[in-house]
Amino acid sequence: MALMAALAAVLQAAALFVLWRTAPRTSGTLFWAIGGAMLAVGMLLISFRHMIPDFLSVVVANLSVVAAHVAFLLGIERHLGRRAGHLVGGAILAATLLLFLVFTYGVPDVSVRIIVISAALALLSALCVARFLAARAEPRAAVEWLVLSLFAAHALFHVLRGLYTFLVDRGIEDFMQASIVHGAAFVDVVVFSFVAGIGFSLMTVLMVNRQLQAELESRSTLLSIIAHDVRTPFSGLVSLVSLVSHAFKSGQLDSVRTLTEQLAESASEVLTLLEDLVLWGQYEFTGGASQATPFSVEELVDEALAPYRAQVVAKNLALHRRVEAASLSASYPHAKMVLRNLLSNAVKFSPPGGVLSIEGAGVEGAYELRITDQGKGFGAAGAHEIVLGEGAGGDFARKEGTTVGESGLGVGLSLCARICAREGHRVVLQNHPRGGATSRFAIKDRPTEADTA
Repeated sequence: MALMAALAAVLQAAALFVLWRTAPRTSGTLFWAIGGAMLAVGMLLISFRHMIPDFLSVVVANLSVVAAHVAFLLGIERHLGRRAGHLVGGAILAATLLLFLVFTYGVPDVSVRIIVISAALALLSALCVARFLAARAEPRAAVEWLVLSLFAAHALFHVLRGLYTFLVDRGIEDFMQASIVHGAAFVDVVVFSFVAGIGFSLMTVLMVNRQLQAELESRSTLLSIIAHDVRTPFSGLVSLVSLVSHAFKSGQLDSVRTLTEQLAESASEVLTLLEDLVLWGQYEFTGGASQATPFSVEELVDEALAPYRAQVVAKNLALHRRVEAASLSASYPHAKMVLRNLLSNAVKFSPPGGVLSIEGAGVEGAYELRITDQGKGFGAAGAHEIVLGEGAGGDFARKEGTTVGESGLGVGLSLCARICAREGHRVVLQNHPRGGATSRFAIKDRPTEADTA
């Protein structure tokens, strides 16, 4: 029976490894494949009980079975979009190892070892169920309900097995000669491996379908932006070049100078838009993955402001900058993209001779940058406060709860809203009653990969 259980786990692991190699971007599949392999190792070592040292057939074997369930838990967390937490699984593994060493060599007791392994597997299976139940509120797929029910039944079996051993069967001397209840544990592994293999495979297919759907939507959005929003500024560039050429041939040097300045400004705006599209495309087509790295707020402000310093001088803007020194951990390219768009709007719409203020200070769990200008403000008339980053997909929402279409605020802010929604940043665009506006960009500080490890 142990060999049959090992064979079932091997088939599960092999199928999931092949599936993971086919779709390596799927979160969780590799963990499930490793879990199947560990379960197979554990069952195989148990089947050689009395033929190999007890350390292998008892301690290592049962530790492998527990490690397999830890891997299943980590895979489910990744599938549900959570950061895989290793502390709980590591603690259960350590406790299992300690107790098995004690009750194998210190105070040998087969019954207590059965209670320990039953408790560990029941706890890990219950955690898998809890992760599913605590996940997103949207309706779950049928296969997710199947896996949830499987782990619930698996947990219930081991709870009953542990209670039976504790209350009735405390005198076990040889596990391989134990009652039928403990023999049913191998049947449980066979059924569990078979159904879990099917469930995990279908969940992998479900993840691939969701990723493909998201990529198709992103590509459609990108093509729509290229068709409607990128073509317009390029047409403006072509028109300005034609006007410059005509003015130069006519000897209108003053007009050439003015048009050349407009041409440079328009070219800068088009370049910024293309950079935003490239960055956003990379972000979308890699599943929204971003790596947090530490950076200085002063460096962020300097680099985001650099492309617009010439315009600040040309417009004779008074630049007031009061930014508290701080270090943050976030995706630097994405934070720079959002700040660059806010600064671009502030400089563009500020009247000549106006005042542009950049202030920054730390807030709870974030750092807020405030950009104030004397321009015309944001969005439609009467929209006193617009929030970016709240709601699915980065929708724009007024304070009153009504929706402002993305097209009303420009392509750059539309892309910024999507990034803010995914990474937990928040931008509030406030129009002043007597003219001017303030952009408040709260950058969420999140741990780096090294901090997490």
